[in-house]
Amino acid sequence: MIDRRIGLLFASFLVLLCLAVGRAAWVQGIQGAGLSADAQSQQKQTVPLPGLRGSILDRKGRELAGSRPWTTSSSRRTRSTWWRRPIR
Repeated sequence: MIDRRIGLLFASFLVLLCLAVGRAAWVQGIQGAGLSADAQSQQKQTVPLPGLRGSILDRKGRELAGSRPWTTSSSRRTRSTWWRRPIR
């Protein structure tokens, strides 16, 4: 009786493992190129955000500070390996 339960438990885990491996193979092999293209298009997007601020004026009406257009740039961070260096 116990051997049968253990066998059924093993078989159910084996079926679940086969389903997971099959799903991973399907996503990587069959759908991989389409999903990769979708991910790339979702990650790169330009959204203009105007800086809607008023000018700062002095008491005579001269502009002290105003809004100027500016841009930013970003880059991919790389993995640092400083913690692997041996201590001397």
